[in-house]
Amino acid sequence: MSVKRKIVLEGITKRFPGVTVIDNMDLEIVDRDFTTLLGPSGCGKTTTLRIIAGLEEPDAGEIWIDDRLVFSARRGVNVPASERNLGMIFQSYALWPHMTVFRNVAFGLEGKMAKDEIIQRVQQSLANVQMAEYVQRYPSELSGGQQQRVALARMLAAQPEILLMDEPLSNLDAKLRMQMRAELKRMHNDLDVTVVYVTHDQEEALTLSTKVAVMNNGVIEQYDAPSQVYKNPASLFVADFMGNPQMNFLKVTSSVKDGGSELRFATGESLQVQKPVKPGSFLLGVRPEDLRICTEPVSQGLRGKVYAVLPAGSSVIIYASIGDQDIIVREERDTVVHIDQDVWITFDENYINVYDEVSERLVS
Repeated sequence: MSVKRKIVLEGITKRFPGVTVIDNMDLEIVDRDFTTLLGPSGCGKTTTLRIIAGLEEPDAGEIWIDDRLVFSARRGVNVPASERNLGMIFQSYALWPHMTVFRNVAFGLEGKMAKDEIIQRVQQSLANVQMAEYVQRYPSELSGGQQQRVALARMLAAQPEILLMDEPLSNLDAKLRMQMRAELKRMHNDLDVTVVYVTHDQEEALTLSTKVAVMNNGVIEQYDAPSQVYKNPASLFVADFMGNPQMNFLKVTSSVKDGGSELRFATGESLQVQKPVKPGSFLLGVRPEDLRICTEPVSQGLRGKVYAVLPAGSSVIIYASIGDQDIIVREERDTVVHIDQDVWITFDENYINVYDEVSERLVS
């Protein structure tokens, strides 16, 4: 069964005075995907979303939606935002304060269809976001999460096939943000829609998405399933950006040994792995939760000294030093070690990534 391409960006470039915000971007989003554009402030993710929506005009490239050309700098095509059959929701809820929930949701439908159909659409949209009982309330009588749901219902009422969301949960507190993630996840499962979502929150991207595009300086560094972006970051930027605490990077020198590879650290200690790594100098990347702390000497372990211990409820975060390099370990919550204690840190080679120091790309 072939996969239907829903949105295609080819060679998209966008410049503002003195800066290239999007640099020759190619992106393909398939039907019913939940694709997140993830990256730090200023990476170009919101500009990309606005370009898809038709709110921003690129300087070069083409955009296809449902196999329909909606923008081409070369051919002089630029379909208006109102004709792209897209729904968009922003950080601000943009609800009319003098209108009830019903009127806010119905506002964009009035004059386009019969009254009975509007009522049916509004009721169904509010039911989809569990807000059907609040139809006669005003925005000032709703919580922030409820207002966000109304804004989502207003977008769903127009029945767009593509939903564009620009950091819609950023104004909510942590507990409500988690609840709304569950709502969005369920909505995407239940409705036949394609979602393009912008956030700088990596946890949001990992929990909601079917695909994540990690952006940096107007370029997509990696476009993959969330599990792959987290487990096998394609570049040092992605590896460092994803994860809290961040990934550890240790300098190693690789050589061939016994059918595998020997990774020698700056301390003189070495780690034998089965995976082939070409000879040379590299950076070894490993996440804090994929390391283990031992209080007695063990084979294939690096000797270190505990610098700080941070209990974090469900786990303990341990900062240690190995020679002149720092390392972070996330251990089980019952782990007991003390500042300045000697420890031995072990690796699972199934969770090791090796990066080229020059290209900063994943090599193994």
